[in-house]
Amino acid sequence: MAELRSNLSAPLLRGLESLLPVSVLLTVLYPIAFVRAVIHQLYKRPNPLQLPPIMDSRPPRARLLRLSMYLNRMFEFIPDRMNSPKWRARCRYVGFEPVLEALAAGTPVIFTFPHFGPYSLMRRWLCAKGIRAVMITGRDIFSPSPLDQRKNEWASAAGIPPAFHLDQLSDVVREFKKGNPLTMAFDARHNREVTIPLPDGSGYRVATGAIRLAKKYGARLFPCVLYNTGPWRFTFEMAPAVPTDALEQDDQIAAQDIVSKLLPIFMQHPDQWNTEMLDQFVPSSTTVTS
Repeated sequence: MAELRSNLSAPLLRGLESLLPVSVLLTVLYPIAFVRAVIHQLYKRPNPLQLPPIMDSRPPRARLLRLSMYLNRMFEFIPDRMNSPKWRARCRYVGFEPVLEALAAGTPVIFTFPHFGPYSLMRRWLCAKGIRAVMITGRDIFSPSPLDQRKNEWASAAGIPPAFHLDQLSDVVREFKKGNPLTMAFDARHNREVTIPLPDGSGYRVATGAIRLAKKYGARLFPCVLYNTGPWRFTFEMAPAVPTDALEQDDQIAAQDIVSKLLPIFMQHPDQWNTEMLDQFVPSSTTVTS
């Protein structure tokens, strides 16, 4: 039934998107997303995410945990239209100049990110900026449904490379060597890790896969985050690249550089935290270097 509903909604959403200004489309779809989020909250009764102690002085997470997620699903149906002026105006790109300079110079580029905010939209917003980035995902390979196949077709029409899985690293390297940047999470639990001490005495585990790939291929490694600043309002923030001397030293130093650059953003936007990211925190009594 859910698949039938999605198949029926896809042409309707794409039709409405082509006809309506963004503000009117949001007025139409926001109540639907709100009701779905309320129903999920009432019937599923999800446990509220417990932010780590370092965030104790920050505001609590928003109560309707899925409201932004339901709204953001709209972009799964229009990846081929996100580079239009009306959608580009909804995303603010910060700190992208060094990335564009590196790409123009032919320097390999790797983006590393946490599971923070609507991270699944990163490839779409990068492509809207003119950057075709390959993503490694830790999800198991599955047979896509007809709707998923259509979504992939729309993404392909927009020039968005597919997401690859961990057992497809040869395909990833092939795309990377073509000059396409690589996008890889640093808080996934499928890789070698180091634990970075935080100011409150706790720790944060960082997977070192992106760091090791940057060393191997001489790539610039850019920590980045994508987060909502309102309904269908986004900021895509690119931190300065990890210094070359930090990459050449121990992985711990490079990981510390990544976390120190993004921690202020995490602190400013507690409503954007996700479960996968929270799982990487280590209590102060058990903080050790892996």
